[in-house]
Amino acid sequence: MLKLTVSPLARAGERIEAAIDATNVAETVVSLGAPDTVVISQPHTQVAGKGTFQRTIVWTVEHVQEGKPSWVEITVAAGHITQMGQCRVVA
Repeated sequence: MLKLTVSPLARAGERIEAAIDATNVAETVVSLGAPDTVVISQPHTQVAGKGTFQRTIVWTVEHVQEGKPSWVEITVAAGHITQMGQCRVVA
């Protein structure tokens, strides 16, 4: 089982949180995809763990282009299981 919960909205200076609840899964990789109009500070891809675990990955929105609300997509993959979520990012 793999469950992903993502922050629904973030602004510049705020955090995007991806909460992962995993049970008996392969190595789990979390990736954040952001358009060119959004600058995120931390690495976009991280290994979250394997087996059974709960973890929250946090990214900080450093900059959003004024007047260009965007969507950031977070993907969590563990072997053949994939979950996706989106966060709207506004200036």
